[in-house]
Amino acid sequence: MAQLKVMIDMFHLHGIAVILDVVYNHAGPFNGDDECLYFFDLQAPPSAPNKNNNDSLYFTDQGVAGGLAFAYWNQDVRQFLIDNGRFLCDEYRIDGLRFDLVNEIDNHGGAGFCQDLTGTCHTHRPPNPLIAEYWSDPQRRAVDSPAQGLGFDAPWSDQVRNELWRVVSAASVGDGGGARS
Repeated sequence: MAQLKVMIDMFHLHGIAVILDVVYNHAGPFNGDDECLYFFDLQAPPSAPNKNNNDSLYFTDQGVAGGLAFAYWNQDVRQFLIDNGRFLCDEYRIDGLRFDLVNEIDNHGGAGFCQDLTGTCHTHRPPNPLIAEYWSDPQRRAVDSPAQGLGFDAPWSDQVRNELWRVVSAASVGDGGGARS
C-alpha cells in the first residue's frame, strides 16, 4: 500500500493523473481460498453438500465474469462498495475511478447502487471523473442523470479497453530492434 501511495504521489509530481480501475460487478473466482470475502459470512461451510451461494450476505448465486455478482439489494453491501470507492479516493489521493463492466452491475439489479455510488462520489470528490465500462446499448444509460441513468461521467466500450490493452502490451515488450517510435 505504501509503495502504491508513493507511486501515485510521484505521478502527481510529474503532472500525471491517476485513475484506478475497480471491480464492483463481481468478486472471484474463489478457487477454494477460505480467506476471501466469499467465505466471510457463509452460514454453511464451503464443503457442505447443500451449500447455496445465496446464503452469503455479500453475493448472489448469479455468475459474472468468473465470479459471483454482489447482492446489490443489500444496503450493507452497497455501503461497503461505496465506502471502498471513497477510501481509494481519500487514502491514495487518486484522480478518478474506472468501473469494470458496469453493464453487469445494471443487469444484476445494481442500477440503484450505481446511482448511490456516483451521487456519493460526485458529492465527496466533485472533480474526480467516474468512468463506466458499459457494453450494452444504449451506452448513454451509463452517463444519463440518475433519474434515467446511472450517473457516471463517461462510458467506455470494450473497444476502448481492447485498444488500451493492445497499446500497453506493445509498449511493455518494445519493438525488439532497439528503436523506439
